[in-house]
Amino acid sequence: MRWLNKDNPLINNLFFIVLSLTFFALSLYHMIFLCFFILFILYLILKIKNKIIIILCFSIILLFFVRYFFINYMFQIYQFDSDKAYPITYLEKSDDKYKATIKIKRYKIYLYTKKELKVGDVIKIDGTLEEIDKVRIKHAFDYQNYLKNNFVLGIIYSDNIEIIKHNISINALSANLSEYIDKYFDDDSSKLIKALVIGKKEIGDEINNDLKENGIVHLFAISGLHVSVLALLISKFLNILKINEKNKDIIIALILIIYLFVTNFLISIIRAVLMYVINIINKHKLKNLFTNLDIASIAFILIVLIYPRYIFNTSFILSFLVTFIIILVSNLIKNKNKIIQIFIISICANVATLPIVINMNYSINILSPIVNIFYISLVSTIILPITILVLIFPIFKYFYKYIVISFYYLIHLTSNISININLPYFSPYVLFVYLIILSLFILFKKKHISIILYLVFIIVYSNIAIFYPYDSIYFMYLNNGEASLIRLKNKTILVDCGDGYKDEVLMYLKSIGIKKIDYLFISHNHNDHYGGIDAINKEIKIKNIYISKYDDGYYRFYSNIKLVELGDVINDNNIRIEVLAPNNEGREINDNSLVLYFSFFKYDYHILFTGDMTNNINDVVINNLNGRKVDLIKIAHHGSTTSSDLDFLMSINAKKAVIMVGKKWINTLPSKEVIENLDKLGIDYYLSSRDYSVLYLFKKEKFLKKS
Repeated sequence: MRWLNKDNPLINNLFFIVLSLTFFALSLYHMIFLCFFILFILYLILKIKNKIIIILCFSIILLFFVRYFFINYMFQIYQFDSDKAYPITYLEKSDDKYKATIKIKRYKIYLYTKKELKVGDVIKIDGTLEEIDKVRIKHAFDYQNYLKNNFVLGIIYSDNIEIIKHNISINALSANLSEYIDKYFDDDSSKLIKALVIGKKEIGDEINNDLKENGIVHLFAISGLHVSVLALLISKFLNILKINEKNKDIIIALILIIYLFVTNFLISIIRAVLMYVINIINKHKLKNLFTNLDIASIAFILIVLIYPRYIFNTSFILSFLVTFIIILVSNLIKNKNKIIQIFIISICANVATLPIVINMNYSINILSPIVNIFYISLVSTIILPITILVLIFPIFKYFYKYIVISFYYLIHLTSNISININLPYFSPYVLFVYLIILSLFILFKKKHISIILYLVFIIVYSNIAIFYPYDSIYFMYLNNGEASLIRLKNKTILVDCGDGYKDEVLMYLKSIGIKKIDYLFISHNHNDHYGGIDAINKEIKIKNIYISKYDDGYYRFYSNIKLVELGDVINDNNIRIEVLAPNNEGREINDNSLVLYFSFFKYDYHILFTGDMTNNINDVVINNLNGRKVDLIKIAHHGSTTSSDLDFLMSINAKKAVIMVGKKWINTLPSKEVIENLDKLGIDYYLSSRDYSVLYLFKKEKFLKKS
């Protein structure tokens, strides 16, 4: 590979600009990466000494910097004008609801409505931009950043919409094609076609989970592979018509540009189509002056200068990272057979993308490089070409139906032999270490030492929870319900586990490296307290699950269930957990909640967990508490009027309180009366819907807001 060429100083050196931009963007993400950026710039100046590249590098970084902060400024100052009319460029329908994408120059707004709309409608909206929630649980999906990185100015919920006119729009191609697919194909077939051709993710949770287990989700995310197959099929058809090479390339490029509208300008398709167009110019106008590495680099630079925030977009990062890996590695292994090439590229791609994949799923299938050899060949040579052909010729849909069934069955079958490794969230500091290890592998000749170092890192980091330095308790702000995680030396205790919405409790546990739970307490048989139990039990070892003796929930039949009632005590080293209620089978479900008194003797700290108990059992709890100290109370029933009356709060004399209200109920709970009671007694309280998730550190004796 010619990294330097005196006659053509840009050849293969444009990649240095990509690396410079990447390190600069990482510095914007976190200051710790500034050293990478400085070292790389010094390397360019002192070692490469290519003046054209250095000047281009600084010029492009400066332009990127200006564009990036200008766009961020636009996000801050933008005010939606309800008097203006806006065009709808994309539409998704779910049941009787619509999600419309409204175009405003280079920006977008998402509109959620029940009003029937069509792509091409020009509308006026009586509504305002909603305030987007911050991250509610540490390491959870950051929807605010997701919208910004996709150039979405905000979200509007409104049914007060006036349709001014309807324009014929090329953006309607996607909706029309989707309707065509639904009309001519059965449900399973249509979902697979939409996933592979349009990019609509309708294949369902079961298939999605199987794809994740296999580590082949990327094959269902429309990318360069799909563009390549489509271009190849068009090329073969044009060969039959005996179209010359130049005209054939132009026709394919035009069709691919139209395909951008069909896929709603997915980033991976923008990248693939842009590279194809640049390649045509390179082939016919520049006599193949630029290499594939240059073409990918030019595409990268153009996109981030036009849409700077894409550099933090997960799809953009994965698309270009894998593209560069394929180009760089292919040149090193071009003499090896095809299967070995796919295997080596797959391993390199897995290693390079590991932090991004882990921060989405917190697990990876170590067999995926092997599985990829089979599925890449299967999808690229059989499934995808047949899907495109049957879309054009639906007469073969009955034959295609059995291919889909067989394909789904095969995916499910291979998912059962996956070997998954769970890894915690890659923070900027961990990512920094990871990049250093990869850099050592690239720079030093003794590759085996770097490989050993890499494996040691993976093993140690996968067990990082063992080294957690603080005894703490984390009160989670969930979509609905409650979950509190207590972490002590060699002990993990979970009190309730939310309603299971998007597995948010499970994902948090995986994100911090939790592999076992010593004690799980389910306070009572209401979904917002037990809903996450199945998912957690499937992926994390739970040694003991405690429920009320009077709880008749289905989980009662788990093998590791223990039934407790008033008077039962659990002792474990410096922890004592006493059950203060329930004591009566005939009570209502909320009043049969487990009421738990935790004593942490090492810190002389005592917490009262009250489930959803109501004022009906205040006397039972007060009598069994018997005047003992309560440093912190988890307020019952999310701060409902039925609980935590003034007499009860006076009797327990708590110093602090936590009120856990799920996002779903922030307009209803907590009640005004409970807040007034806490204020009257001078009890400091943390409210999840206001303070988000909070962390208490026992040793430091303080609360931290840790969302």
